[in-house]
Amino acid sequence: MKTETKKKIGIGAVVTGLVATAVAVVKAKAAPPVVCTPGREDCIGPDWCRCNPAGTKWIVVTRNATQCAAPPLTAILYGTVQDRDTGELISDILVDCGGYIDTTGMDGTYRIEEIPPGEYPVIFCDPLGRYETKEI
Repeated sequence: MKTETKKKIGIGAVVTGLVATAVAVVKAKAAPPVVCTPGREDCIGPDWCRCNPAGTKWIVVTRNATQCAAPPLTAILYGTVQDRDTGELISDILVDCGGYIDTTGMDGTYRIEEIPPGEYPVIFCDPLGRYETKEI
């Protein structure tokens, strides 16, 4: 009797394991991973694409779409303004780079972003009249 009991438990364990494995495989095939939001459109590389209704893949709508072109390169101008004689950092200085403008902060720093390609004069002007205007 002991032998029969052991066989039943052993067989039951193997069968249970096989059933669990089969169910896991079926579930993995039935639910593909979500890739995108259904109906959403966006650039994927150079192509304009739309997400399929199931949310499982992107479908190309327009190849080499103009709206997917790389944005133009831009520059950032940043630095610190200080008194030439004392080295003291100067706040409230207007920095103008071809119409792209910033004002120095309390720490004398400025930062102008998204300047398109080109050559521009950079003008440092003190609206309070403490310092001379300087152009570089």
